[in-house]
Amino acid sequence: MFKHRTLTDFIKDESAVGTVMALFWFIICAGIVGLSVDTSNAWRQKERLQLTADVASHAGLLVILAGGSADDARLAARNSVLSNMPNAGFGRVINEDIKDIILSDFDRANVTVSDPATVEDIDAVTVQLHRDDAVENPVGTYLLQFVGFTSWEVKRSGTTVVVDYEKCPKNEGVWAHGKISSNDDNYFGAEFCVHSQDEVQLPQDTTWESGSFMGMPSLKKCIDDGKCDDTANPGIEDAMNEINLQLPSFDELIMDTYSDMLEQTYEDGELVLNERQQAFWDRTPEEVKETPWKPDPTEWSEQLTPVWDDLFGTTVPGPGEPGYVEPAVGTVVPMTAAQFRAIDRPPAGLTYDVTCNPNGSGVNTILQMLPTSSGLPVRDIALLTNCSISFEDNSDWRGVMIISTRVQANPTLSASADASVADPNGTCGLADWSYVFARSNMQVAAEFAASNTVFMSGGDVQIASGTSGEVTHNGMTVFADGSVNLTTDHNFNACGYALNDIILGLPDFTYIKQVVPTNEQQRIAEVN
Repeated sequence: MFKHRTLTDFIKDESAVGTVMALFWFIICAGIVGLSVDTSNAWRQKERLQLTADVASHAGLLVILAGGSADDARLAARNSVLSNMPNAGFGRVINEDIKDIILSDFDRANVTVSDPATVEDIDAVTVQLHRDDAVENPVGTYLLQFVGFTSWEVKRSGTTVVVDYEKCPKNEGVWAHGKISSNDDNYFGAEFCVHSQDEVQLPQDTTWESGSFMGMPSLKKCIDDGKCDDTANPGIEDAMNEINLQLPSFDELIMDTYSDMLEQTYEDGELVLNERQQAFWDRTPEEVKETPWKPDPTEWSEQLTPVWDDLFGTTVPGPGEPGYVEPAVGTVVPMTAAQFRAIDRPPAGLTYDVTCNPNGSGVNTILQMLPTSSGLPVRDIALLTNCSISFEDNSDWRGVMIISTRVQANPTLSASADASVADPNGTCGLADWSYVFARSNMQVAAEFAASNTVFMSGGDVQIASGTSGEVTHNGMTVFADGSVNLTTDHNFNACGYALNDIILGLPDFTYIKQVVPTNEQQRIAEVN
């Protein structure tokens, strides 16, 4: 029978109170667990956006550095985003290319970015990514939606810039696109720099003096192998740097130098040197207190008279003939390999354009650099040739530029241990500074590369071990598109002089890095 209940009875009734309390605690627990789970998910999405933005900005900047347009850079950045966070798996994370992929001019001093005046001024790419209402793709919640919180709005941005490399401003050292192999018992002195865009392979017992530099894009293998450790290679921990340098094509620099040195421009009948020629012929700097060298007309008379008509033609008056005019410094003298070999000591101040048969083989394609009959060094000439070059025993070359443009699988430039180039005494004398370039591989003895020489190769370079033990190199620099092998028992020291960038045509070395500009959000707001 139904019993009438008073209000008092209803209030005192405790049946089903457990259900109410369960619901209450469920809401509390859902909020706590949801805050943990959903917050962690939002954090993971934010980190994913950050990593993707960093990678995409890097991809866009690489296109700019390769000479691409602004549109090409944005496309590369967008494709990188879609590759790492495809719409099918993450939804749309980029709003508009023009607004979320921002190209800028980077001010390193102030760490700011601004609107670039031209494409050439672009050296920074910012990528903004979001999971929010702007792209109709906020990060949904799971448990927090039970307490009325349905989604997170997350946004991240990454900026990649290119900056000038300043740790080795003089550029003395070994620079290679390929692997650099350094063998046991080598020593690298202060201000001497070693960088590979592939890997610097180190054995045990190489010594790195305080102030030396060793760099490559990734140090992981070196560290994992225990080689980037002072116990294995003393001083390496201070010297090592993880850096992604943008090195130029050295083969292109060789050909640019070759073309410029052969250029002959006349104004009012007088030879006018271009910038690179002027830098080479006037290279003796103020620091050299001795009187700058002057070409000796007597040498021209003695050495060129027998072959004058062959070189300049019978209508051009030679030494001792009426109307004779001394060749201007930097005058290009075309000749065959046989004609060059016939000159015992090529006179200073001239550029020798020596030709071998481009389709020949064997000895007919090799220009042998022989000692002079007097024992005096060959000085202050430029020798440009399509021949292979072999520096023979006791040959001595100082203050020279030698370029071989021959391209073949075997080394096109070789040198014996008893040949020398630049300063044979290793005193860093600037007047003897020399440049030896070859488009193909180089293979030279350690003693030949002892001092004050810049080697540049479009291929590989091998510096052999000393024939009688340890060899010290003062001011030797190598640039290579391929690999460089530094065999054992070498001491490498910097002379402390900045290399002549005009002669070499070297651009500023740059590297790519991630930064957070102080006005990054302001720059994004400007575009949006």
